[in-house]
Amino acid sequence: MVNEADGFDRLGIMQGSSEGTFLVAHFTTDLIAMEKNVVGARMAQHIDSSIARDLLGAVTHLELQGGHAQRGYLRAVRPLAPDDWFFAGHFKNDPCMPGTLMAEGCLQALAFYIAALGMTRERDGWRFEPVPETQYKFVCRGQATPRSRELVYELFIDEAAFSGDEPTVFAHVLCTVDGLKSFHCERLGLRLVKDYPMTSQRSVEWQRPTRLPTAMLDGHRFDHRSIVACALGDPIAAFGERFRPFAKNLRCSRLPNPPYLFCTHVAHADRTLEHPQVKASVDMVYDLDAAAWYFTEHSHPVMALCALLEMALQPCGWLSSLMLEPEFAAWQPLFRNLDGIGTLHREIQPDDGSVITRVQMRSRVVLGEQVIWRFKLVCMIGTECVFECATSFGSFSPRALAETKGMIPSASESVAAMAS
Repeated sequence: MVNEADGFDRLGIMQGSSEGTFLVAHFTTDLIAMEKNVVGARMAQHIDSSIARDLLGAVTHLELQGGHAQRGYLRAVRPLAPDDWFFAGHFKNDPCMPGTLMAEGCLQALAFYIAALGMTRERDGWRFEPVPETQYKFVCRGQATPRSRELVYELFIDEAAFSGDEPTVFAHVLCTVDGLKSFHCERLGLRLVKDYPMTSQRSVEWQRPTRLPTAMLDGHRFDHRSIVACALGDPIAAFGERFRPFAKNLRCSRLPNPPYLFCTHVAHADRTLEHPQVKASVDMVYDLDAAAWYFTEHSHPVMALCALLEMALQPCGWLSSLMLEPEFAAWQPLFRNLDGIGTLHREIQPDDGSVITRVQMRSRVVLGEQVIWRFKLVCMIGTECVFECATSFGSFSPRALAETKGMIPSASESVAAMAS
């Protein structure tokens, strides 16, 4: 059993931070290591997230073998106040909390329960939805008004299926207002389904006009939207139908999210699968923004070196993803930079316009569940080379990455480490 004193940071999980949210060591599942939940903006798609996270209240009890059937139990308490937003949104001169919002609060409680079990850990970007093709009967027999003091949600877990592709929970839900049973639903169901941030976070920035021509390969256009999809969207939208096997997995190789995405679109790409080490190359365009953080927050009005290196190296990751064969999808590969040596010929100014990073793949070696890539690249502004580099990357399955030995310390380093 877990109670309120053990420390549930409900607001933290609603805002997308699981660190410190589950502080109890009683769980047998891996909760603290949750990387990112999908509760906040995704559990109530049609309600503003700041409003959505205001429905659940404080989770006071969470018992993994609780409830009448000993399949799980959750209790949450939300204090009520006369100025709560939903009272004014009801019928004129008839302020109360709509039953539909009580149902929404129950769905949020189910989402919290699924997240508490660690089901969102490897499913970043997925969303919750009520189980479809199922009839739900809502029974409303009381109301929450401005005079009410407290709303209590209770979940009695009836069925939980976590072994498939879509974690699903059914629960009998009950809402009481100041001790009066007010809302009830038998077997309310919620599941976690695959989705991508681009589906709901629409942005005009994804339709950015380009200053240079955009490449097409196998009928797929590598414009700015496809680049953003490589970070936040469907792998098929990023690389075309050839990447459909990767869309079936929990994880695929990604570019960093904005504002750390330093690719605008592809001007030219060449992939010869029969001889990938000979002709695989990309010309990646990045349109500089004079108002971007890497200029305005730097101590000098030049591009920060960390940003410049990302601009140079991210096209290597993009080209590596382009070259992955469909059979590699089962690995759910992780991408890591291994080494590199480069020369900066001059710093990049805010008025330099666009930078083209030209990457040539020098070799590719497959070793078990890992691929070692070697690249040579130059960053060009017009006809001027401002940076050049030779670098190596690796694509690893999670198991292969866990088994890497790292750099072997020298004798003097070992002695120094032992002394410290």
